[in-house]
Amino acid sequence: MADKHGWNDLENYLLVVWRAVDDDPFVVRNTLAVEQSPEAGEVSGDVFCHGDLVIDVTKHFEIRTIGKRRQARTVYYAYHARYENGGDILRYDNSDQHPSHPTAHHKHEFHPDGETVTHIGTDWPHLSEVLDELKRLVWK
Repeated sequence: MADKHGWNDLENYLLVVWRAVDDDPFVVRNTLAVEQSPEAGEVSGDVFCHGDLVIDVTKHFEIRTIGKRRQARTVYYAYHARYENGGDILRYDNSDQHPSHPTAHHKHEFHPDGETVTHIGTDWPHLSEVLDELKRLVWK
């Protein structure tokens, strides 16, 4: 079975991101933009969803060239879901490794009584999976 976060053709890598926001009826609009060099790139911006939700998206990816094929894979990501009024909902990222976690991949969940941080291992979600999770929270 292929690693869902392994190397992917660069064109397909970016197409997966665009399909997640363009084809999902939960998404109202987005401000995602792509910047890239021959070695790396970034997808960043906001995804505005029904229920006054916003997902701040940052995905840094590395690029390698094999023959004439350019491939990409994510090396850093953050999906920060919040209400437009500023109330946090959840955040997935790998920006720092908590001392008790074996990898840097984790999820923050924000509750009225505080925040919980859960280690999620290397099977962290794609943007489309974060959208699905938020839909379950909003569209009950």
